[in-house]
Amino acid sequence: MAETTNKVVRFGLSNVYYATLDETSGEYATPVRILGAVQMTTTAEGDSNTFNADNGPFYVTSANSGYTGQLQIAAADDQLLIDLLGYEKDKNGMIVEPTDAIAKPFALLFEISSNVKPQRFVFYNVTLSRPSTEANTMSDTVEPDTLTLDFTAIAKEFTYGTEQRQFVKGHLTKDTDTATAYGKFFEKVMPPTAIAA
Repeated sequence: MAETTNKVVRFGLSNVYYATLDETSGEYATPVRILGAVQMTTTAEGDSNTFNADNGPFYVTSANSGYTGQLQIAAADDQLLIDLLGYEKDKNGMIVEPTDAIAKPFALLFEISSNVKPQRFVFYNVTLSRPSTEANTMSDTVEPDTLTLDFTAIAKEFTYGTEQRQFVKGHLTKDTDTATAYGKFFEKVMPPTAIAA
């Protein structure tokens, strides 16, 4: 039988959560589940620059400017619009979008499955753009409409050991030595922690 354990394939997006970030205290709220995750794509942002010397590439620098991405979901519930985009609920219960609404930063957590070991991810400092709305008439077959949320993920500063450092994201692979942390991953946002000296 052929050995397949080194052939890793990733598939399946699930367990998408957001946790609002208090910019004053730097603390996160308890993560909230986003139901109906369909697809996520991210693109790394930042330039690289190659310095040439001795008739060839000598040194390469790169800037990590985070990521831009899209999260496609079945629909956005009212609380998500309030928590992340600054929408408001009026006295009639209608959700309204003020022109001065400010998108609020949050952590984005999610899970990607694998044929070997699943992984859980967190982007630490994310903001959404206002979503566009699309609706289609029904035909012979029912095709659900989805909502695509454009987002930007940038770095957040954490105390890492004795230093203040910037981190954009983290991921945790399910394994025997990470089982406890993995099981609690969606209970609260897990900051990066330096290994003790």
